[in-house]
Amino acid sequence: MTTVTDVPAARFPDRQLTALGVKPTTSETVPLHPGEVKTLSFIPRGETIVQAWVDPLDGVNLSYDQPLAIGKPRLIHLQLQDHRLTEEIALDVITENAAGKRHWHRFQLQPH
Repeated sequence: MTTVTDVPAARFPDRQLTALGVKPTTSETVPLHPGEVKTLSFIPRGETIVQAWVDPLDGVNLSYDQPLAIGKPRLIHLQLQDHRLTEEIALDVITENAAGKRHWHRFQLQPH
């Protein structure tokens, strides 16, 4: 089985990750209400965010507590971009712990 550490640091759609034999470390459903800002924290896990992407791309705004490219963000702030959305939005996050081990987290964002 391929680990996330073996996956190049590029954006991969879910089907490409699973084709490599990679499975999410966690999978969770998160309700998201219009006007609400939801925060996902990786602080309790001792991990920093390496990458994050959503599908569809125009479904939700993502922001971080630090710049993704040059910082070590540990929080993702989510807000619905289109309040008319009713379909689930997939959020994939690659994190890294202090030892350099990477994890893939899958969140299903459910607009309400």
